Amino acid sequence: MSDLEGLTRRLINKGYFEQQILERLIQEYHDFKDIDDTLAFKYARAVLEECQKSDINSISDKFISELLDITTLVDMLFNKDQRIFLLDFAIKYIT
Repeated sequence: MSDLEGLTRRLINKGYFEQQILERLIQEYHDFKDIDDTLAFKYARAVLEECQKSDINSISDKFISELLDITTLVDMLFNKDQRIFLLDFAIKYIT
């Protein structure tokens, strides 16, 4: 199945309307799952709302926005064990 949150964020960033995004997500659900339209819409709506609520670009506090951006980058670059090591290192030597 597709990365629905990634797809949704890309469509939001490209300026797609909510209805267009929902239609695309519903199609993705139908392509990969055997579910009815009502359930597909419910799931698609939940994904869209989550992406809208968690959009770091909408955070007005610059410090929080940058912190979240750094956290996202660390999550993408390092596995769980590496992140734990980095956190332990930061706590031990930086604070």
